[in-house]
Amino acid sequence: MPYRSSIYRPGIKTELRGLTLELHERLRTEVERKVDHVIAGVSETLEKVLSEGDVKPEDLKRVVEALEPSFRLLSKRWALLILYVLLMLGRASFSEIVKLTGLSKPVISTRLKELEQAGLVTRTVVGRPLSTVYTLTARGRDLALLSIPLVYYLAFGKSLGARFQE
Repeated sequence: MPYRSSIYRPGIKTELRGLTLELHERLRTEVERKVDHVIAGVSETLEKVLSEGDVKPEDLKRVVEALEPSFRLLSKRWALLILYVLLMLGRASFSEIVKLTGLSKPVISTRLKELEQAGLVTRTVVGRPLSTVYTLTARGRDLALLSIPLVYYLAFGKSLGARFQE
Protein backbone atom coordinates (compact mmCIF):
# COMPACT_ATOMS: atom_id res chain seq x y z
CA MET A 1 0.00 0.00 0.00
CA PRO A 2 1.45 3.39 -0.94
CA TYR A 3 2.17 5.97 1.72
CA ARG A 4 -0.39 8.71 1.95
CA SER A 5 0.44 12.31 2.50
CA SER A 6 -1.14 14.21 5.34
CA ILE A 7 -2.57 16.44 2.62
CA TYR A 8 -4.00 13.46 0.70
CA ARG A 9 -7.26 14.08 -1.07
CA PRO A 10 -9.27 11.31 -2.76
CA GLY A 11 -8.62 11.16 -6.48
CA ILE A 12 -5.16 12.70 -6.28
CA LYS A 13 -2.12 10.47 -6.42
CA THR A 14 0.37 11.63 -3.84
CA GLU A 15 3.16 9.25 -4.81
CA LEU A 16 5.70 11.20 -6.81
CA ARG A 17 6.21 8.19 -9.09
CA GLY A 18 2.56 8.67 -10.00
CA LEU A 19 2.63 12.47 -9.98
CA THR A 20 0.19 13.13 -12.73
CA LEU A 21 0.05 16.02 -15.11
CA GLU A 22 -3.29 16.88 -13.53
CA LEU A 23 -1.85 17.14 -10.02
CA HIS A 24 1.14 19.17 -11.21
CA GLU A 25 -1.07 21.50 -13.23
CA ARG A 26 -3.53 21.99 -10.36
CA LEU A 27 -0.73 22.72 -7.92
CA ARG A 28 0.96 25.07 -10.38
CA THR A 29 -2.31 26.94 -10.99
CA GLU A 30 -3.05 27.36 -7.29
CA VAL A 31 0.50 28.48 -6.53
CA GLU A 32 0.33 30.98 -9.40
CA ARG A 33 -2.86 32.49 -7.96
CA LYS A 34 -1.25 33.02 -4.57
CA VAL A 35 2.31 34.09 -5.40
CA ASP A 36 1.41 37.66 -6.36
CA HIS A 37 -0.62 38.06 -3.17
CA VAL A 38 2.25 36.76 -1.02
CA ILE A 39 4.83 38.99 -2.74
CA ALA A 40 2.59 42.05 -2.34
CA GLY A 41 2.00 41.29 1.35
CA VAL A 42 5.67 40.76 2.17
CA SER A 43 6.67 43.83 0.16
CA GLU A 44 4.10 45.99 1.97
CA THR A 45 5.27 44.70 5.36
CA LEU A 46 8.93 45.28 4.54
CA GLU A 47 8.26 48.81 3.29
CA LYS A 48 6.27 49.62 6.44
CA VAL A 49 8.99 48.32 8.76
CA LEU A 50 11.76 50.07 6.84
CA SER A 51 9.84 53.37 6.71
CA GLU A 52 9.51 53.41 10.51
CA GLY A 53 13.21 53.96 11.00
CA ASP A 54 16.64 53.98 9.49
CA VAL A 55 18.26 50.62 9.04
CA LYS A 56 21.83 50.91 10.16
CA PRO A 57 24.48 48.60 8.72
CA GLU A 58 25.29 47.23 12.18
CA ASP A 59 21.61 46.36 12.73
CA LEU A 60 21.46 44.60 9.39
CA LYS A 61 24.67 42.76 10.20
CA ARG A 62 23.13 41.37 13.42
CA VAL A 63 20.02 40.25 11.54
CA VAL A 64 22.11 38.57 8.83
CA GLU A 65 24.22 36.82 11.45
CA ALA A 66 21.09 35.54 13.21
CA LEU A 67 19.64 34.23 9.93
CA GLU A 68 22.90 32.76 8.61
CA PRO A 69 22.38 29.19 9.93
CA SER A 70 18.98 29.06 8.22
CA PHE A 71 20.39 30.37 4.94
CA ARG A 72 23.22 27.85 5.17
CA LEU A 73 20.90 24.87 5.71
CA LEU A 74 18.39 25.83 3.03
CA SER A 75 21.06 26.61 0.46
CA LYS A 76 22.59 23.16 0.83
CA ARG A 77 22.14 21.20 -2.33
CA TRP A 78 18.94 19.13 -2.46
CA ALA A 79 17.62 20.05 1.01
CA LEU A 80 14.43 21.62 -0.37
CA LEU A 81 13.94 18.75 -2.82
CA ILE A 82 13.99 16.22 0.02
CA LEU A 83 11.54 18.34 2.03
CA TYR A 84 9.26 18.56 -1.03
CA VAL A 85 9.34 14.79 -1.56
CA LEU A 86 8.44 14.17 2.07
CA LEU A 87 5.66 16.76 1.90
CA MET A 88 4.13 15.11 -1.15
CA LEU A 89 4.45 11.54 0.14
CA GLY A 90 3.73 12.15 3.80
CA ARG A 91 6.48 9.71 4.70
CA ALA A 92 9.12 7.81 2.76
CA SER A 93 11.83 5.25 3.23
CA PHE A 94 15.44 6.04 2.42
CA SER A 95 15.28 3.85 -0.70
CA GLU A 96 12.11 5.60 -1.91
CA ILE A 97 13.83 8.97 -1.60
CA VAL A 98 16.81 7.61 -3.55
CA LYS A 99 14.53 6.22 -6.31
CA LEU A 100 12.37 9.33 -6.58
CA THR A 101 15.16 11.89 -6.60
CA GLY A 102 17.96 10.01 -8.33
CA LEU A 103 20.39 11.50 -5.83
CA SER A 104 23.30 9.54 -4.44
CA LYS A 105 22.88 7.68 -1.17
CA PRO A 106 25.66 9.63 0.60
CA VAL A 107 24.09 12.98 -0.35
CA ILE A 108 20.63 11.91 0.82
CA SER A 109 22.01 10.43 4.02
CA THR A 110 23.90 13.62 4.84
CA ARG A 111 20.93 15.90 4.05
CA LEU A 112 18.50 13.77 6.06
CA LYS A 113 20.81 13.89 9.08
CA GLU A 114 21.12 17.67 8.76
CA LEU A 115 17.37 18.11 8.36
CA GLU A 116 16.76 15.85 11.35
CA GLN A 117 19.26 17.81 13.47
CA ALA A 118 17.49 21.03 12.46
CA GLY A 119 14.19 19.62 13.69
CA LEU A 120 12.62 19.46 10.22
CA VAL A 121 12.57 15.68 9.69
CA THR A 122 11.84 12.74 11.97
CA ARG A 123 13.50 9.36 11.46
CA THR A 124 11.53 6.32 12.67
CA VAL A 125 12.46 2.62 12.56
CA VAL A 126 9.39 0.47 11.84
CA GLY A 127 8.29 -3.09 11.10
CA ARG A 128 9.91 -6.44 10.56
CA PRO A 129 12.22 -6.55 8.73
CA LEU A 130 13.29 -3.23 10.17
CA SER A 131 12.88 -0.26 7.89
CA THR A 132 13.60 3.42 8.40
CA VAL A 133 10.88 5.90 7.50
CA TYR A 134 11.28 9.67 7.31
CA THR A 135 8.51 12.20 7.94
CA LEU A 136 8.36 15.95 8.25
CA THR A 137 7.94 17.55 11.65
CA ALA A 138 5.33 20.32 11.90
CA ARG A 139 8.12 22.86 11.38
CA GLY A 140 9.47 20.87 8.41
CA ARG A 141 6.00 20.69 6.86
CA ASP A 142 5.54 24.44 7.24
CA LEU A 143 8.94 25.07 5.66
CA ALA A 144 8.18 22.72 2.76
CA LEU A 145 4.84 24.47 2.20
CA LEU A 146 6.54 27.88 2.30
CA SER A 147 9.13 26.72 -0.23
CA ILE A 148 6.58 25.71 -2.88
CA PRO A 149 5.84 29.28 -4.08
CA LEU A 150 9.57 30.07 -4.18
CA VAL A 151 10.49 26.92 -6.09
CA TYR A 152 7.58 27.21 -8.53
CA TYR A 153 8.32 30.90 -9.07
CA LEU A 154 11.96 30.10 -9.85
CA ALA A 155 10.97 27.23 -12.13
CA PHE A 156 8.19 28.93 -14.03
CA GLY A 157 8.76 32.68 -13.66
CA LYS A 158 6.02 35.27 -13.60
CA SER A 159 3.89 33.11 -15.83
CA LEU A 160 4.28 29.90 -13.87
CA GLY A 161 2.87 27.77 -16.64
CA ALA A 162 5.10 29.02 -19.45
CA ARG A 163 7.89 26.46 -19.05
CA PHE A 164 5.58 23.58 -18.31
CA GLN A 165 3.69 24.13 -21.56
CA GLU A 166 6.87 23.97 -23.69
